[in-house]
Formats: sequence, C-alpha cells, structure tokens
Amino acid sequence: MPYTGKKKYYGPNWLMQRRRARKRDQYKCQICGIHEKEYGQELSVHHKKPFVYFESYEEANRLQNLISLCESCHRQVHKGEQHPSSFCLDKIKFTNHRNVVWTQQQKKAQQVLELLLNTDLSLREISDQTGLSYGNVRRMYRGDSWKMLYERSPQSIRPRRKNKHN
Repeated sequence: MPYTGKKKYYGPNWLMQRRRARKRDQYKCQICGIHEKEYGQELSVHHKKPFVYFESYEEANRLQNLISLCESCHRQVHKGEQHPSSFCLDKIKFTNHRNVVWTQQQKKAQQVLELLLNTDLSLREISDQTGLSYGNVRRMYRGDSWKMLYERSPQSIRPRRKNKHN
C-alpha cells in the first residue's frame, strides 16, 4: 500500500508512543539526521513492520517497531524496496481489529462530542483530556468530521470564545 499522507488511527496508545519514539530518537530523522527544530515541524513516526501485520495495536506500536523520519525520508521508505509496496496477504492479521478500531474511534468521537456540547473546556483541554489530537478535536468542533454523530456542528450549538487555545 503506497504512502498516501493520510492520517490513520493506530490505537489509543499511538500519540504517547509517537512522542516516546521522537524523544528516543532525539527529535532527529533517523535517515538524514535533520532535527525537528531545523525541519520546522514534528517528525513522522513510521512503523518498520506495517501496522496491518499485527493482531493488536499494542504489538504494532512497540517502540522497537517505530522510527522517527522527516516526510521526505518517510516517502522514500514507503517507495523504496525496504518497505512493501503491497502487503502480503498471508501476513496480514485478519481479525475483527478494524471493527474494534472503528468502535474505539467512534467512542472517542462521542466522548469529544459530549465534552464539546456539555462543558466550557477549550479545544486544547479536550484534546489533552481525551488524547485525541487538537486538529481532530477542532475538525469535530467545526463540523468537518464525524458528521454522522450530530445534525449541527458543535460550533453552531455551543461556540467557544476565540483565544490562542481554541
């Protein structure tokens, strides 16, 4: 499966493991050596062995399976011979994992929606409390994602005041 640049859900421990991998790698791309400060944004964290080859997200997200890369090197890894361009069907763990992940995502989205509609927490605070990225919380707030959970955007129902944290 070629690298598409789209964000995927890698389980509830992903954000923590991603942070740990970047810290372990001293915030440097492990191929070209560029530092996040010089790069100007957070590095990507790549699964050495593809996520779909594991039965659980805990196994897939082990630090030993993660490596920090800049986007340029990340694209090269996904294009290169060292990464499968198509998955070997016999290695993919076909379980109900996708349904479990979908259910977990939906529960997390419902939790965020509850906080958006019933509290005065800032988007950043909701992000911190739920472990969901600030961008995902903001997309839900604006009505750009998980539209099947509501008829009107949380922003139109319970607007938050504009400040640097929203």
